[in-house]
Amino acid sequence: MKALVKTTPAPGLTLQQAPDPKPAEGEVVVRVKATSLCGTDAHIYRWDEWAQNRVRLPRIIGHGRASELLYTGRSMSAQEGLAWGYFNEIVPGDKVLARAQDMARSIAEGPWFAHSMTKKCLHQEWNQSIEQSLETEAEAQALCMQTGDFERAYNAFVKKEKPRFEGN
Repeated sequence: MKALVKTTPAPGLTLQQAPDPKPAEGEVVVRVKATSLCGTDAHIYRWDEWAQNRVRLPRIIGHGRASELLYTGRSMSAQEGLAWGYFNEIVPGDKVLARAQDMARSIAEGPWFAHSMTKKCLHQEWNQSIEQSLETEAEAQALCMQTGDFERAYNAFVKKEKPRFEGN
């Protein structure tokens, strides 16, 4: 079986192959198909990440839902996380690698410069007002519109063809 094992101080968690547990008298072994870490448990992994995520949680799932989870310590199910926009999708364990590779390929085949600008904006906007975020995005779009990728994508759109991105 696979187990998430705390091996060293933060981050210190590794996914390892572990022997199947042997139940003692009066114990049972439960096979779990899927699980998750509750936000209140995540501080065991790394306190600063947990604190940052706790602050961001209301922005992702809304104030009411975040309040309920943080006040009660209840974890959200995978289905709730998906419905609330906390997760993009739920993928069976045996399909995770293939799905990650498909997503990576899709991103790599896209407009690299625009992706880098999007990443920069996403990271900056956590600490910006709405007005500042709009200005940041307008500046990023203006820069992207000066690239060869933009011109090729626009021309492909007009011709109803698939764009070709070269990272310039």
